[in-house]
Amino acid sequence: MKSKFGISKNVDFAKAVTEALGGVSNPVGLVYICPYEMIESVGNELTSRFPGVPVLGTGGISYFNDTIDDKHLQIMAVTGGAKMAAGIIKHIRRAPLSEIYTLEKSVQEVGAGADNTICLEFCPYNEEVATSTLNVVLEKHKISLIGGSIFDVPEGKDPLVFVNGQVYKDTLGYMMIKNTEGKVHMFKENIYAPTDNPVHIATKVDLNKRELCCLDGRPAAQVYSEETGVPVNQVCDNVFVNPFGRVVGDEVYIASMKEPGTNGGLINYKKIYENDAISILSVLDYREVAEETKRNIRSKVSNPSCMISFNCCFRYLFFNSENYTNEYLKNMATVAPNFGYIAGGEQYLNQHVNQTMVCAVFD
Repeated sequence: MKSKFGISKNVDFAKAVTEALGGVSNPVGLVYICPYEMIESVGNELTSRFPGVPVLGTGGISYFNDTIDDKHLQIMAVTGGAKMAAGIIKHIRRAPLSEIYTLEKSVQEVGAGADNTICLEFCPYNEEVATSTLNVVLEKHKISLIGGSIFDVPEGKDPLVFVNGQVYKDTLGYMMIKNTEGKVHMFKENIYAPTDNPVHIATKVDLNKRELCCLDGRPAAQVYSEETGVPVNQVCDNVFVNPFGRVVGDEVYIASMKEPGTNGGLINYKKIYENDAISILSVLDYREVAEETKRNIRSKVSNPSCMISFNCCFRYLFFNSENYTNEYLKNMATVAPNFGYIAGGEQYLNQHVNQTMVCAVFD
């Protein structure tokens, strides 16, 4: 797949679009990230310049290789070797199964294949429902899901997506991308792992609040405090060091603590279900983890053309506190040109996760 990434610091949206496109005149599809107040104007400008070309955009913090920015426009222009179709799933606050016909239409439009197509999405909230809804179609066609929860929305404003000429709220926006020149490979990176401590069982939860009430029949915060030595009233402040992990076979899916709940419960950014196996994770040597990720990608993708990635905002904040963000992004860019988004949560295959990096690498 052929692509070109660009950034503009121009505050005039039309000039910013011209600069970020960098001479691209016949794109197959366009994905952009920009400041919140520019979402609609940038999207309209792209739609006007390239009628009929699928466009997907949102606001927040984006990066291209080691350039990370929350104040300017960044565009990923796919210029060849791909088929693309953009669409929406509306009414994401409730079960939106009535909307999936649009996703099926997009699958047919690009002629999606099992190992050469991804569904890239930006989700405003209700991520577990969104992930399940999308996979009603995607799993049937063996298409991989990758996406991020919209992050860095101004206080009092709604998360927005722009798709094909219109801006939406309460809506998931997606882009179906088929690589016609090779495969698409999926990867996930955790910098946390279970310890030697026993795995706990979630014995009481409140799914509506994403609250883990009890582990092993006892208040979750108390169990966490006893295992880590962190005072009960400081548990949520320790999320960068010891988040929860939902253990499924050999896989671990991270759930970040958000705030204290009731009676010793803990409200999280990911739902934990009753009878889930839960481990309290510990942070690894993140530099070595990044090197292992690079080795893994290179062993499976001999000639990558580009990478699309989502990094959790908590990883971003943790890496910033360690003065590691730019080093990490520069390191990953040695694998392939890397266009990415700092997300409030990550969607990967059939899971919504926290504190994770997920990426799609194209031949």
